[in-house]
Amino acid sequence: MVRTFQSLREPLPLLQVVARFALVALLYQLVVLILSGYWKLFLRCTQLVSRKQEFRADELASQVAGSKALIDGLRVVNKIDPTVQMYWNNEVVPVMNAGFHAPLAEGFALFVAAPGISASGHLIYSVPPWGRYSWKTAGS
Repeated sequence: MVRTFQSLREPLPLLQVVARFALVALLYQLVVLILSGYWKLFLRCTQLVSRKQEFRADELASQVAGSKALIDGLRVVNKIDPTVQMYWNNEVVPVMNAGFHAPLAEGFALFVAAPGISASGHLIYSVPPWGRYSWKTAGS
């Protein structure tokens, strides 16, 4: 019985390893909790600032160009979004993955002017007499 008490007093090497592992795991969880809380706070703050900047930019655009022009522009952007996504995913990404740098604006103009895209009714592409590109949605 005395020997049992003596062996209980001395820590076993296996228990020391388990205790160290548990301590490291606990510290790891604590660090992860602190960092994830920090990043959530950081992202909330930056999203708030970004949203305020976007609202301010819309307000400025409304003052400069007028509310009708801003509304029309936002509607056009909303309608051409599927076309832009299709252009980006099918045309730009493969070219960039191949290591090339393509002119994005001119490429988009050619993409939109292609018969299959312009005939789809999502977007009608036109070049006005003064030479700037303009995109009009079908029906406008």
